[in-house]
Amino acid sequence: MASAAPGPVRFSTAGLPDGQRIAKWEEHNADALIGLRCSSLDERTLEATEINLQLPNVQLARVMAPSHMVERNASIIRRVPSDAIACYFMLVGDSFFYHDDGVRTLGPGQMVICDADRPFVRGFSHGLDELVLKVPRAYFSAAAGVDSLAEPRTLDFARGDVRAPALARLVG
Repeated sequence: MASAAPGPVRFSTAGLPDGQRIAKWEEHNADALIGLRCSSLDERTLEATEINLQLPNVQLARVMAPSHMVERNASIIRRVPSDAIACYFMLVGDSFFYHDDGVRTLGPGQMVICDADRPFVRGFSHGLDELVLKVPRAYFSAAAGVDSLAEPRTLDFARGDVRAPALARLVG
């Protein structure tokens, strides 16, 4: 895992030339969080911002973006493996999470936990504001007592499962 940065790093596509926004967003995510392919119906509208914080054992991010889709397919996983578990906490917006076991829809106050090295597609029809926690697989395995996450899990951090709100507060 990379060494911890001295503080948060902010990246935004605002002000970039229209034709470079998606490529720069993908490049930033591959370097700072998780490699993804991004698409938008109108790449000029991808005015997205991400704030990243690298801690010694985990990575945190806050992502704010308009309507778009991201994909992490087998080719991207081979090129940019993460060896991590990703937790996506929806604060604002609605999303879908497509995985080989089906589709899940999420709204504000919900999260999805997934193996970042298994293919998935996520879509945000009205944009999003979310928190992301990326945990190295070894740390997740030690904390959760499992070697892998065979299928994604969804939790409600606004109410319900008591672990999810505590984790959401810590990530926030």
